[in-house]
This record gives sequence, C-alpha cells and structure tokens, in this order.
Amino acid sequence: MKTGEIYDVSDDGKKLLTRTTFDPNPHLKHAENLRALNEAGRGFDGMQHVATIPGFMLELWAQEAGVSVTDEKAMEEIMMRKLASNEFSKLRVTGGGI
Repeated sequence: MKTGEIYDVSDDGKKLLTRTTFDPNPHLKHAENLRALNEAGRGFDGMQHVATIPGFMLELWAQEAGVSVTDEKAMEEIMMRKLASNEFSKLRVTGGGI
C-alpha cells in the first residue's frame, strides 16, 4: 500500500525526483491469510498459489536487476531467486520450496 510521495529537484536543477514510500504490512497479512487457508486444506482447487508479491516490489526487483518489469523471462528468474531466499519468505504462500 502506497503511503506517500516526496518530491525534490536534482542538484543540477534539471530533474524532478520522486521518492515513493510503501507499507508492506497489508501484503504480508494477505500472504499469511492465504498460507493459513492452504495449510487448512481449504486452498486453491488443485492449483498451487506459490506467493503473493506486491507490484511495487516487482518494480523494485526489476530496477535492481536492470531489466524491464515486462521482460517475463527475466522477471520469472528474479522472482524465483528472491522467493527462494529467507529474506522474502513471508511472501510465500506454500510451505515448501518454490
């Protein structure tokens, strides 16, 4: 959930800079709720919901990797790597590995 924006001008005065802040807690709570449903056997009708990733996180990951968020192959690799790490384990819905 977006919580705010701060605008500034670059040192050379030629660019408008925007810093956007987000609150990840609603997304983490959503993943926790989905995980609980999955563990209770009331999941996803034979399909496996692996994770829930907020859009702002995808954009950040793409920016860090220097790729476009529309590059499906690159984003799939990034998501798999990030979700396999303990740092982003709370985004996973399923208990096991990705």
